[in-house]
Amino acid sequence: MRIFAAVSVTIAVVGALVTQGGYLGILVSAALTLLILLPFGAFLVIALLFAAAKHHDLSPFRSGFLAWLILFASVLIIFFGGSSFTWYRIHSARAYVDRAVVTLDSIKASTGLYPKHLPIDQLGSPPTLLSYSAGYDSDGSSFRFEYWDPGGLMDGYEFTSTDRKWSYFD
Repeated sequence: MRIFAAVSVTIAVVGALVTQGGYLGILVSAALTLLILLPFGAFLVIALLFAAAKHHDLSPFRSGFLAWLILFASVLIIFFGGSSFTWYRIHSARAYVDRAVVTLDSIKASTGLYPKHLPIDQLGSPPTLLSYSAGYDSDGSSFRFEYWDPGGLMDGYEFTSTDRKWSYFD
């Protein structure tokens, strides 16, 4: 049982690292729940009821119940572990934008225009969600930050110099 637990949890942690809260992680968690956890749990309940009615001894099912708990914990690790990665990446992107806005406003105050490209020498490299080409865009009079939520289905968020808040777009 210890080997089963170690292997299951290791696979779950690797699954959370690979999927990182994206749509694939949600699908894997749902598939494991629907295809393994629910049928296995239903089988255990039915078997326990028959065993309790016939023999009054439930000890043979203890290892099956522990296996079900381990698999359930593994699904939770994949789902919530991956979601934690997504939350961290979104938090990093928004914190970076909060810092960048102050710098971009000071550049505009001194030059009259927002920079066309992020001043990485002053801000540092943007986090992964903002590091692609559309992560920052400026025409000089305004700027816009954009990222796509890796845990959603084509869910995008933008921060503009005119609104000064995060907005959802599809």
